[in-house]
Formats: sequence, structure tokens, C-alpha cells
Amino acid sequence: MRLSGILGRLLAVVLPLLVLSCARPESDEHFVKPGGRDAMGRYTFSLAMDDPQYLYDVDVYIVTSADKRHISPFSEDVLMELQSPSGARYEETVTFSSETQVQKTFFTSTFLYHYRKDLVPVEFGEWTLSMKFPSDFEETNHANGIGIRLIRNGSR
Repeated sequence: MRLSGILGRLLAVVLPLLVLSCARPESDEHFVKPGGRDAMGRYTFSLAMDDPQYLYDVDVYIVTSADKRHISPFSEDVLMELQSPSGARYEETVTFSSETQVQKTFFTSTFLYHYRKDLVPVEFGEWTLSMKFPSDFEETNHANGIGIRLIRNGSR
């Protein structure tokens, strides 16, 4: 009797923790180095926007190897293409600039851009985001790569 009581209490404590540990994370983050671009020179990312209960934020960040004493101001037009789960394509040109620096060390700088906030996709599922930077962007700006952060915000 005592053993089953102890096991019951243990399960009552452990089981909810196990269920919570299986919950989906609040955000996904992916980073692509310049060598990881596709054949067309684009940085391509998958965005899992498959849950209708969430609003989504999409942030883009650029990591450079220029130390903080040698950061040159930049402003780059970037072709952004989103492809829906059914294959519909949406594209626009967005300007990224060095004015939004969020972190710098002696050897690197990270620039963060809030691409979309409180996004409600027209269809839910796995989206693809491709970004085409100017051909000399990596060399000119000492870019180590481009990252994406998809953030799931509370219920709609």
C-alpha cells in the first residue's frame, strides 16, 4: 500500500512536468553562413507557421566580423520572397541598414531587423522565406551570415 501511494504521488508530480517539457518552444532560430546559400545566391529558411492560435514575429539578423572600430555604415536593399505551403509566392524589397545594431563585441557586430510583427499567415503550415542580398554584400560588410528568428506570440 505504501509503495503504491508513493508512486502515485511521484507520478502526480512528474507527469505534469513531462507534459510541459514536450511543449513547443516560443521561437525557432536558424542561421545560414554565406557558403550555405542556394544556387541562386539566396539565404533560404523554413518558417513553421502552422498553429492558428498564434501571431508570429519574424526577425532577421546579420552577423558581421568587423570589429566595433571598423564598422562601415551600410544600407542594403534585400529581395524578400515568401512561399506559402500551397506554393503561392509573395515578394517585396526591404532596406536593411547598420543603424539597428544590437550587439557588438571587439570582433563581431550583430544587426537585428524586425521584419514582421503580429503576422497572421493567409494559410497555416510550413512557409519558405528566401532573401537575396546584393552580390557583394558579404564581402563589403564582412558578413558571417544571416539568421532568422520566428517568434510565436500568445493567442489571437
